[in-house]
Amino acid sequence: MKIWTPIPVETKKALERGECVGQTIQDSPWEVSVESVIGYEFVRDMQIKKTKIFPPSREAIPIVGWIKYMGESAHPNHDDDFLYAKTSDIEYVRLDVPREQIMLSDAIAWEFIMMGEYYSASDTLEALDIELENFRNLNVFERVYTIKRSWERAFDVDTYADFVFGSFWTIEPWMLIRGEESEI
Repeated sequence: MKIWTPIPVETKKALERGECVGQTIQDSPWEVSVESVIGYEFVRDMQIKKTKIFPPSREAIPIVGWIKYMGESAHPNHDDDFLYAKTSDIEYVRLDVPREQIMLSDAIAWEFIMMGEYYSASDTLEALDIELENFRNLNVFERVYTIKRSWERAFDVDTYADFVFGSFWTIEPWMLIRGEESEI
């Protein structure tokens, strides 16, 4: 499966040297915060559950990339800073990752997960108002539980949706698409 993945420039150099690479929270495209650590723990558990593949190390977090952006097999313009908090040393690379290693998810939902926020199921403004009012009436423990349960919806993704992420554990050098094919 073709996927556009943001990785640090140093990670790309390691791939070009023939090294297999993974990702830790420090390599994450999001700023490290308490919320993102909790979010990545959740995603890590979902990655294991959905792919039946264990992480390569205790520190590993899933590597994330774009399957679809704006309905196309593409990635956001680097200057747009879409969904990513830090961009200075990150470069997009195109990969071909075996489908069985990838967990699909709604890319928009990742922002909620990484910020520790509730991810709504509503698709109309009226339903959203009711849903959020019910959420506000929960006690703190019910809110925490409800927030994490809401994140599970991110992984029931329509593969034809406009914004689809794929996540996986490692990048092998042979997965890197080089030359003109990497521009498609």
